[in-house]
Amino acid sequence: EQFRHLLDHAKEWAIGDDAERADYMAQVPREHLQAFVNAVWPLMGEIEAWCQEHREEAPESDEVMLFDWMCESAAEAVACHVEPEAED
Repeated sequence: EQFRHLLDHAKEWAIGDDAERADYMAQVPREHLQAFVNAVWPLMGEIEAWCQEHREEAPESDEVMLFDWMCESAAEAVACHVEPEAED
């Protein structure tokens, strides 16, 4: 779909447990974390809207959970670790 290019990021960063996610962020190189934020942050609004649109489906799809948790990781990364780079 429209976010297919982010699937590898979703698989890596879809960490539902807060402590596990924080530990992982503390271990990855800052450059890796920055690349993740740069890829995801510009699309956060669109991704979150897509997740919201599909969240009520039963059962909730794996894709919705992956992308929802990925967004949570991106938001935490921006809040605690790196700044999103400005778009041109």
